[in-house]
Amino acid sequence: MKPIRPLIEIEEAKAIIRKCFSERPVKTERVTLFEALGRYLASDLVADQDMPPFDKSTVDGYAVKTAVISKLFEDPKTLTEGMPALKLIGEVMMGAEAALPESTNEANCVYIPTGGFLPDVYDAVVKIEETVQNGDQILFKNLAKTDLSPAFHILPLQSGSNIILKGEDVKTGEKIIKRGRRLTRYDLGVLGMLGFNEVEVIVPPSLSIATTGDELVDIDAPLSPGKIRDINGTVLAGIAREWGLGPVRLTRLEDTYEAVENYIKSEIDQCDLLITSGGSSVGKKDYIPAVVDSLSDEGLLFHGMNIKPGKPIGVAAMNGKPIVLLPGNPVSTVVGFIVLVSELINQFGFDIHHPFCYAELKETIGPEDGRTTFHMVRLTEGEGAMTAMPLRGKSGLITYIANADGYVIAPLEGGTVKAGEQVKVFLL
Repeated sequence: MKPIRPLIEIEEAKAIIRKCFSERPVKTERVTLFEALGRYLASDLVADQDMPPFDKSTVDGYAVKTAVISKLFEDPKTLTEGMPALKLIGEVMMGAEAALPESTNEANCVYIPTGGFLPDVYDAVVKIEETVQNGDQILFKNLAKTDLSPAFHILPLQSGSNIILKGEDVKTGEKIIKRGRRLTRYDLGVLGMLGFNEVEVIVPPSLSIATTGDELVDIDAPLSPGKIRDINGTVLAGIAREWGLGPVRLTRLEDTYEAVENYIKSEIDQCDLLITSGGSSVGKKDYIPAVVDSLSDEGLLFHGMNIKPGKPIGVAAMNGKPIVLLPGNPVSTVVGFIVLVSELINQFGFDIHHPFCYAELKETIGPEDGRTTFHMVRLTEGEGAMTAMPLRGKSGLITYIANADGYVIAPLEGGTVKAGEQVKVFLL
């Protein structure tokens, strides 16, 4: 068995992936808006109309002309008990443009409900609870001006008060959602607002995941000495489903050269991305690197990353399709999947980002064994700040990652990260 090649850093591995797999064929399909939740958008979407398509009120109240109210304050004789008064000349009905009567008196207003179409002649709305109606006169009590109470609060009224302007939400020609974005329920609301009943989305790539090891048995099988249950495939398939990928096909292989070779030869044409977990290092029965090196288009593109956990990770291409070699230890295989498989998936037109937050580190950490190290942490909401407590564990322990909320990366070149520092926590 050949030794692991010189170890490469994370960014170098990602650069190799982008260079070798940047021209991935992207399949698309049209789905209804109802079916689009969680799917990845196939192309940029541009608004073909303003939203809202008209100026509208944000409150129940009276549409007014701010210039007229300002003019009333110039002549105290026009005020009623210190309050400006406007004549009520009509009402805006929901779902219709207001048909206003002719009026020779510019000191007028109309009643308008929340969401109502604001007539062009008005430029602000005053809340109904800030007014008093006296016949056909509307008195604006919160705009009162009186020398008797100099400390009386005068509500500022400006053009645009309590109004959403035409195009304030979305303007014609504006790029509203980028290609590759995973559509949320709120995105569907934006699309529905703009009249999209269907959208074009990316067909998710299919994954074939093979776990290897003579020690592995089914999850529901009893354990005999030397045996462990096969969990890596289930965990990786779970991440793939969370990312909106699939379908995912799981296989378990015997630790023989022939079993690995036959599987890769037959499976590569049945999927878009082939992943192995286990048998990727330099042990006596770690056949996968040699098999992939011999079958792939240009041999292994790299084998070995300068990270902990996850050192024996490799990538190759066969028939132009990516093959990813992941370690067998559960935490190592998850770290490799998150770091590299997400980068590969993004070459299919996806835009997978890893959510993160910032927190105060509770204990000092650093790179271990001369490698960039992924430290699992537990988050706690403290007084005024989130804190991150590093967990102690080993890459072969699934509970090490199951008990974590996220991980902090201690880069090799960065040295020690001290307790009390603000750190970036990538959420699991």
